[in-house]
Amino acid sequence: MKQAPPVGPTLVHVVRHGEVDNPRGVLYGRLPGFHLSANGLQMADRLGEYFAEVPLNRLVSSPLTRAQETIAPIAAGRDLEVVSDVRVVEAANYFEGQVFGRSYEALRKPRNWWLLRNPTVPSWGEPYTQIAARMVDAVRDAAHEVGEGGQALIVSHQLPIWIARLAAEGRRLVHDPRKRQCTVGSVTTFHFRGDHITRVSYAEPCRDLLRQGYPGDAISSGSNSPVVGGPEGTTALVRMNRRGVLGLVGGAVLSTGLAACGSGTGVDLQSGFAVGNGSYTRIAPGHRDQATVLSGTTIDGRPLSTADFPGKVLVINVWGSWCAPCRHEAPTLQAVAEQTKDVAQFVGIDTRDLDVAPAKAFVRAFKITYPSLYDPSGALLLKFSQIPPAAIPSTLVIDSKGGIAARVIGEVDKATLAGTITDVAGGK
Repeated sequence: MKQAPPVGPTLVHVVRHGEVDNPRGVLYGRLPGFHLSANGLQMADRLGEYFAEVPLNRLVSSPLTRAQETIAPIAAGRDLEVVSDVRVVEAANYFEGQVFGRSYEALRKPRNWWLLRNPTVPSWGEPYTQIAARMVDAVRDAAHEVGEGGQALIVSHQLPIWIARLAAEGRRLVHDPRKRQCTVGSVTTFHFRGDHITRVSYAEPCRDLLRQGYPGDAISSGSNSPVVGGPEGTTALVRMNRRGVLGLVGGAVLSTGLAACGSGTGVDLQSGFAVGNGSYTRIAPGHRDQATVLSGTTIDGRPLSTADFPGKVLVINVWGSWCAPCRHEAPTLQAVAEQTKDVAQFVGIDTRDLDVAPAKAFVRAFKITYPSLYDPSGALLLKFSQIPPAAIPSTLVIDSKGGIAARVIGEVDKATLAGTITDVAGGK
């Protein structure tokens, strides 16, 4: 009896978008309206040729314009829908929209120096652990969708791709941004056997189109053929000021920002902050900072202010539909909200969801009855300047006088949260 040939590995190709038209040197991050340059469109066409004979079973893209333009030639002629997935979007960055240029203008402003205080999280943007969790989830989901021996393709951005690779290879997420092996138009491929990532390979089909003047990018020593692992030696095109701490951290910000466009994983996710670690801080009466009043629009389009609930304990939970720990803790939050509704009001902040549709689906799925402010850019989070939620999910308990009484970084524990609300409502 003839045996069936062995099935090959499942492959998920994660492509970095092509070069972007950005002559002013804006750290564009998640801002809309940034298109591929003429050279970037050539890169997209090259990628279409590179994958022309590859039997792709699923196409996924970041919702940002430059990613959608990159995947278009790859999708052309295929009977496949391009799925937009917010989990593979660019990393959030508080410098977004600011002009760097060649003189690093944004770093010369004293108001920005506080953002540089901790490059290991990093303090200027989305925590590395958070990026790793969402990216690895997206890559795994793509592998599951295509099944054993299938191939999927995702178009994403430099920092998310590199963090996903570090996580998959069990390396530290804190890294030297100058050593990222992820040029524009590059392909990082995750090889699966069953549910396990067995190796990561890398290729640069657009290497001859890379321009030495492209701001913030790094030329890797990878080849046009896939290689396992691959050397990390790179040449940084950003010329950084190495004098003093500001110069050092400033260089890291530039590489993290401009070079990057502008749990259930089984992977050891390391960084300065662990997503979902459940660390708990309680502040005694008389020592509490006043919480900033937040106002905005809910995910249902209604106006809302945290000042709308006088006399009640306010519980603010920061979440995102793309966040695995947020999904895990959602039933607990709803249960405690019901249990303490006579003394407390829960308000969510849905952050970094570029579209309200996934947020609304999240609320429906977990039967959440309390309102959530919509914060796609993360701007509301910046208002917690004294005790900021440093990871997602985070929960703040605010007393009836507006003082921040407790903070949980990571998933909440039901008994602890309920007990804290009861204590705070009783004046403790």
